[in-house]
Amino acid sequence: MIMGFIIAGGAGSRMKAGHKPSVPLRELPLISHVAVRLQKQVETVIIVSNEPGNLPETLNLPAIRDFQQGRGGPLVGIITAMLYARANQPDCNHLVSVPCDGPFFPDALVERLTAASGADTPAIAVSEGRRHPLFACWPVSLLPQLQDWVAAGNARVGQFLSECGAAEVDFPLDEDGTDPFFNINTPEDLAEAQRILAARQSSGLKSP
Repeated sequence: MIMGFIIAGGAGSRMKAGHKPSVPLRELPLISHVAVRLQKQVETVIIVSNEPGNLPETLNLPAIRDFQQGRGGPLVGIITAMLYARANQPDCNHLVSVPCDGPFFPDALVERLTAASGADTPAIAVSEGRRHPLFACWPVSLLPQLQDWVAAGNARVGQFLSECGAAEVDFPLDEDGTDPFFNINTPEDLAEAQRILAARQSSGLKSP
């Protein structure tokens, strides 16, 4: 079984518009676009956040608080998802992570990442030669190794994936030239995402 989880723990300080997952993108909160797209690809979706109480109530998805208080970074969220899977979905052997600020990821993301991942080997999305560490497939078997890594003071997701020999899965640009892993960090990024969605809706192209 494959479980999907949304990492929603970033501070979002550059957005200047409050809690990032709740920032409006067209008619929905930003994280809702991500959730809808991920739910099309896996049976189970959870949200991992250090502020689950601030998430939009309309999501209707399990929201799990980071096992470690404070802002420990995405690796803490990944460990939290693995711990949840171990306790609640013992038949889950891989998890696929996506960040709450990337609403355009491919429809085949989960399928292609899980196909490239092994029993102990993660897989990471790549576009235009750039790796996207938060769009990745994580074997649950890596939990002890990941816990040791974080306990030693390491925080870089990409470095951990490299240490594990992660497979790289290359994805093309979208039909309209958008990088499918475009993420929203600033008000300017949000305005660009609004433009992309408006253009897709008017032209009939797929949108989240």
